[in-house]
This record gives sequence, C-alpha cells and structure tokens, in this order.
Amino acid sequence: MQVFAPRSSDTEPSSQSVPFRSSTLDNGLFFALIALFLLPIWLFEYLPTQDGPIHVHTADVLHSFLTDGPSIFQDYYVPNLQLAPNWTTQVILTGLMFIASPAIAEKLLLSLYVILLPLAVRYALNGVRPEVPAPSFLAFLAFPLCYNLTFNMGFYNFAYSLVVFLFTLGYWFRSRNRPSQIGLLMVLSLGLYFTHLFSFIVFCIVVGVLILWQGIRLFLSSRRGHPITLKRFLIKTTLPTGMALLPTCLICLQFLSQNSTGSKGPRWVASVVDNLRLGSLITLSSLVSYSWFELVCAIAIGLVLIGLTVYSLWRRGIPEQGEKIMAGNGLLMVTLVLLGVYLFAPRGLSGSVTIKDRLLLYPILTLMLWLATGRYPSWIRRGMTGLLVSISIALLVIQTTTYGYLNDYWREYTSTAPFIEEHSTLLAINLPSSSLASPQAPDLWRPPKFVRPWQLNPFINVSGHMAVSRKAVLLNNYQANEDYFPVNFRPELNPFEIMAADDWRLLGKKLHVDILGYAVSTGRPIDYVAIWQTADRPLQEQEAIFQQLSTAYELIYTSPQRGYARLYRYKG
Repeated sequence: MQVFAPRSSDTEPSSQSVPFRSSTLDNGLFFALIALFLLPIWLFEYLPTQDGPIHVHTADVLHSFLTDGPSIFQDYYVPNLQLAPNWTTQVILTGLMFIASPAIAEKLLLSLYVILLPLAVRYALNGVRPEVPAPSFLAFLAFPLCYNLTFNMGFYNFAYSLVVFLFTLGYWFRSRNRPSQIGLLMVLSLGLYFTHLFSFIVFCIVVGVLILWQGIRLFLSSRRGHPITLKRFLIKTTLPTGMALLPTCLICLQFLSQNSTGSKGPRWVASVVDNLRLGSLITLSSLVSYSWFELVCAIAIGLVLIGLTVYSLWRRGIPEQGEKIMAGNGLLMVTLVLLGVYLFAPRGLSGSVTIKDRLLLYPILTLMLWLATGRYPSWIRRGMTGLLVSISIALLVIQTTTYGYLNDYWREYTSTAPFIEEHSTLLAINLPSSSLASPQAPDLWRPPKFVRPWQLNPFINVSGHMAVSRKAVLLNNYQANEDYFPVNFRPELNPFEIMAADDWRLLGKKLHVDILGYAVSTGRPIDYVAIWQTADRPLQEQEAIFQQLSTAYELIYTSPQRGYARLYRYKG
C-alpha cells in the first residue's frame, strides 16, 4: 500500500523511461562532490558562519562543566536541564572536544554535516518507492543545498535537523506499514525534536498530509468496490505512526507550554502583504548568502525544479487519470501545503527574523522527493546529472572564494585574542557600517534586497572564537539568554537583562549598551571590550559607547591590518 506513489503495477519498467539504479559513474561523481564540498572547511582557518563561533563557545562551556573544577564559567553560567530542542550539535561538539581542540571539533562537526546531507537526500529519495530506486540525478540536488543561507548564518542545529528530517522521513517511507518498526521511528522523532523544533513540526505536517491523502484515496477506492479498507489502513499505518510520534509530541507540547520560544516572549512580526515574499520564493533566496553569482545559481536550480515538475505533470496527465493521479501526487500536495506555510508564516517570531529563510527549504526537499516518483528518459537523466554537477561546482567555487575573502577579516578580528587575559570576561560590540566588510568591499558580495532583506552579518559573533581561545566568559553569548540552549546566564548576571533592553542591543543592531551599568548592578566590571568597526568614524548613535570606554577603559590594542579591531581593558 503506497501513501504517496503509484503502486508497483503502475510503474512497470519501460524501454525508454524508468527510474534506474545509480551507475558507477553517478556514484563516483556523487562521492567526489562530497569530497570537494569538504574543502572549504579545511582550506581555511575559519569557516566564517554568523553564529558558528557562539556554538563553539557554548560547547566549550559545557565541556568545562564536565572536565574542570570550579571556574569562571560556573560563576556566570548554569546548565539548562529542561527537555529543550537545539541540543544535538552542542552535544556532538562537546563530545568532539574530548578528542580534539575546539577549532578542530567544529571542523569535524561541519564535515559530518556535509557528508550526511547528500547521503540523507539519497536515502529519502530511494525510500519514496523502495521497490524502484529513484533517478540518481536527483541526489545531486543536495549539493547546492549544503552551504545554504541558514548554514552560513551558523544555524548548526537547523542544518543538522534537515539531515535527521530526511533520514526519519526515508525510514518512515520504508516502515510505515510495519507496526513492529515503530520503536526506531520513535527514537528518530526524538532525535529530530532535540535537533530542531521546526523540522519535527514539519515532519508531523508531512506525515499527516500523506496519511490524509492516502485516506482520501482509499475512501474513493472503497466506493468503487476495491478490497482495501480504511480500517486496515488505520491499523497498519495511521495508528503505529501516531503511537511512534506521541511521546515526542508530548515533550514538544510540554516545552512549548512552559516556554515562550524565546527569552522575551513570543513576538510575531508579520503582515499578510509582507509575508508574501514571492521574490524570495522565485529566486530560492534561502540558497543565497552573499553574491549575485549565488543568486544566478539559485535561479538555475529553481528553473530545474520547475522544468522537472512540468515534465512530470505532463507525463502523468496523459497516460494516467483519476485514481492513478491520486496515488502518485501525495508528496506534491505536501509541497503545496508547505509552500502555503512558507507564504503565510511570520517573517519573525520571538526575536528571530529568519523564519521564512528556513521554511523555504522544506518544500524544496519534498518537491525533490515527489520528483522521485516520476520516470525520465535517458537524455534527461544524463543532462540533469551534468547540469546539476556543473551548478554545484560553480556554487562551491563562489562560496569558497567568499570564505577565503572573509577569513582575512576574521583573522584581523581574532588578532585581539592574545591580549585578553585567560578566565576573564569579554564583551564584543560589532558596530554596523554600510557595507559587508569595508567601504571598498566588492558589491558582488551583497545580494539585492528583494531577495533577502535581512543582512547576514559574518562578524557579529566572531568573538566566540576569541572567548574559546582565552577560556573567557562571552557576555554577548545570545544562546545563554535563550531557554532552548543547554546553558543559561545566571539571572543576576545576565547581561542581556542588565545592559540592554532587548537582545539586539548586545548583538550589534542597536547600540544603547550600558557597559558601566553592568559593574554597578553586579559588582563585577567587564574586563575587556572588543570593538569591530569598519566605518572611518563612529556614527552619532555610537558615540555613547566610546564615551563610556574613555571613562573606565584603556585602549591596549588596534589591529595593524586595517585598524578595524580594537581591544579595551578595564582600568580598575
């Protein structure tokens, strides 16, 4: 019984267009691309993601809790022991730090992601119709997704959740009619929840829509006298799936009922008109981080998906009618539902303004899975393989060049670290300017605003690496201010509550930061303040920060490269 694809009898091989097993050449290209996509991680000292350094710092704090005696970390942080999502990559990073340095541990974590994402896509594709392997060229669509916008934002848990989402969905495809297999599905769903809440919720939506679609199909079949009954479907598929997901759903509801999905409560930033970001949908903006070149590649991927969709619908519409269309298009209906979720979801919630950038990736994945139910002639298979490999390599070259460009600036910023005393406190302030890195930064590194209006800032959390190297408490560690990460600031020392009226002020979006007030409120002055400023002169609203620094701090270091990084030490 198929939930989403035509029955085996509907998909007998033909001489010209069948799903085919991966050839030796396809396998070789596939694994060669995996190896190539590992290069950016190991070519440079840093892979410059926006939030990545904070993940490393938080994992370093957890590692210290497990290995060290009393330290400054215990003074400022407390473990968050509730059953919250966003734990998986922190746990993996912490474990890797037992065998490698924090910098190498991050590279190993990212390498594992780059290896697993294409394998997860392939596993899910081949699970759509286990009796007929999926067209192998579709697996190459995984590579343009590797270094997507959310990955470059450093959302490591979300990136890994796509991997777990695909493996879980692929397993459900294979085991949905075997009630004895619900135990592993239960474990996978728990892993998905603890990796990222979004992906667990979307998985439930996908499974729910597919089960509903199949139920409608069986209802229509029963009216025509078919022997398959809804009762059998409920017993073999719906009930076991519900039982497998129930424990995770209860944990999820318990977390949501006790927390506001953000330290400041739910903040719904949306309007119906604003939500309809059709430009972002058409251009697949979730694949664009910095460059017009990336935009061109993203549009090319979109055209590939549209072309394959039109072809598949045309192929289905001529020889297949009625029930066969119902049988084969469950995943297409899922894709339409997820597109609706994307269009009408808020663009921001609880301080996050990246909701849509994440949600756009799910309909791309489910559309890929629906395309696996189609049959393609050899010329399409060969042409798509060549085209997708070419786009993937072009994107890799573009992104690797960008990472190399940004590494030069990251090295300048982190050059302040040796001048920070170990086991001290550090506040890093990223002063915004009008360009990515300097007034002379190439415009090609900046996408047009209609694609993604929220500017990715690759410098905002570089201080995480500085804190790790000096075992310092990073006071602008936003994760410690949220209720869904494994460590929190002690309430009486929480800088987000004491120095700033909202989270953005310590993250560089707003600049009314009461540096001196922190010492007054806590009795603990901030030992070091690092400033990253790419503008020639401070903006008017930044003057208050420098007035506070001139009162109680001394400038001890200015980076020799461009003078963008400065370090101030408390005079007391």
